[in-house]
Amino acid sequence: MFAVKAICALGLTAILALVIVVSVQGTSKRAEGLLLGLIPVTFLVLLALGPKIDYWLVKRRLRKSPFYGNELVVTVADSGVSLETPKSKAEVSWSAFTKAHYVSDGILIFLGPSQFEWWPNLRLVVGHTSEVEGLVRRHVAAGA
Repeated sequence: MFAVKAICALGLTAILALVIVVSVQGTSKRAEGLLLGLIPVTFLVLLALGPKIDYWLVKRRLRKSPFYGNELVVTVADSGVSLETPKSKAEVSWSAFTKAHYVSDGILIFLGPSQFEWWPNLRLVVGHTSEVEGLVRRHVAAGA
């Protein structure tokens, strides 16, 4: 997405430069040209603020979830993964997990292209991180 944003920013900057050059050269319609220049400036600002806007919208949507703020207890076993909150309980087979990515402080485990869970090592209550990682490695393909 960064490459697309960079191309859009370059294009909008070029349009803005063109509008400014035309406005400065033509004194009769300078005000209209500068006003027209606000359009690419607005889109450049939106492009720059895009990630912050996305973060705000996602956070707002998450707060509306009935599960927001609840603690999730994940139990990992050879038979599968159990997920439990005060409001729900689910059993997930290992075959539902599509890939896992291992980092020094936890495991990012995917249930498809857009759904994932973060299992931080520091939140492990029972067992050892090597046991969890061993189970995940046996049952889930490693991610890139």
